Amino acid sequence: MASWDSLANKLKTLKDFSKKDTISGKSAQARFNTLVASHRKFDRKSEGAWGIDQRYAEKRQLLDDLVSQFDEHERDEGRCIRERKDKLAAEENAGKVMRDAGLKRMKERKKKARTKLMRTKVLSVTSPASLTWCAKICRLTEKRKPSSGKQTMQTSTSSGKKKERIPNRA
Repeated sequence: MASWDSLANKLKTLKDFSKKDTISGKSAQARFNTLVASHRKFDRKSEGAWGIDQRYAEKRQLLDDLVSQFDEHERDEGRCIRERKDKLAAEENAGKVMRDAGLKRMKERKKKARTKLMRTKVLSVTSPASLTWCAKICRLTEKRKPSSGKQTMQTSTSSGKKKERIPNRA
């Protein structure tokens, strides 16, 4: 908008300009847009009548130059915007690639740590001290197992004889 304001100020300094009191940056921009729109409309109509000889006035030549420069500026601006978007997308993609690589390395480290932990647990279970402990537990459980399929209990009587008794399960 500052460029339109500076254009309006330059127009106010011209002695041949008739609307010095009413010109502003906003009105200059609106007038330019109106001229460009009407010129494009005229160009579309005149393209259909290509066999007819038309006068080519100085105003039309100036508007052709202005419109072509305006269109070129818009194309350049659009290209710059696309390049910025592409650059941001590339940076974001690079960040994603780095993040994924970091996560992959972290998973591998965790997996190695778990494997190492499991190996140390297996080694500690197979150490001589733990083997004797396991053997003691096995011996104790073997002693408690009954020899037959029935569960029996040995009780001693007053006469000193041992008598087998089957416990009630009710």
